[in-house]
Amino acid sequence: MTSLPPYSESLERVRSVLVFFAATGPANAAVLAELESEVRIAVAAARVAHVPIQDVQADLDRLATITLPPSTAESASRLLIGWVAMAVQRGLPYRAPNGTDELRS
Repeated sequence: MTSLPPYSESLERVRSVLVFFAATGPANAAVLAELESEVRIAVAAARVAHVPIQDVQADLDRLATITLPPSTAESASRLLIGWVAMAVQRGLPYRAPNGTDELRS
């Protein structure tokens, strides 16, 4: 079993896949699958680093905005944030820095 990359590195990996997303568009299933996988890794790394989930969502939104053209950034950001929500719902409760469980909608 491999260890998780640090949170900052996981964000860089998401950004790298976003570059391919920009080139191929949302119709490329392989790129979408890789992007979802990297988002899940980023969520797991954020858990370990005690990064609040709202910060993860903001970081991913920022990555989409600075990496993609405006025409695709908004839809990609919605995808990324949706995958964050799914990853949190499927995993163990996300632990906030104050030690309480954060609830997701």
